[in-house]
Amino acid sequence: GQEGLAGLVDALLNSPEYVNTFGVDTVPYQRRRLLSGRPMGNVPFNISLPRYGTYWRDVAVRKWSAEGQVSAVWANGVPPVARKLGFALSVVGSLELVRVLLTVVVAIGSTAGH
Repeated sequence: GQEGLAGLVDALLNSPEYVNTFGVDTVPYQRRRLLSGRPMGNVPFNISLPRYGTYWRDVAVRKWSAEGQVSAVWANGVPPVARKLGFALSVVGSLELVRVLLTVVVAIGSTAGH
């Protein structure tokens, strides 16, 4: 504590436990997570989240689609109906954003002299 924050960081990074566990080139990660009342602990969120490599996408397709087959509607990419719906929502959202910005500008302008 007498060496300040920099001293604390140096002491942690140069400790034998840190050097043996992570070395010089490994980014530190959570090795385990034990919570009181839970003898098995919890899986850290960064490990439980899905991975997005090709293998994991294929696993997700097999897991969440009918017998590993992609729906015929989505087989060749995004269906036209979904594309049109996305475009319509984008246009409506953009118009709403412009409306809010104009409302703010008008409100600022109307109170500028007061």
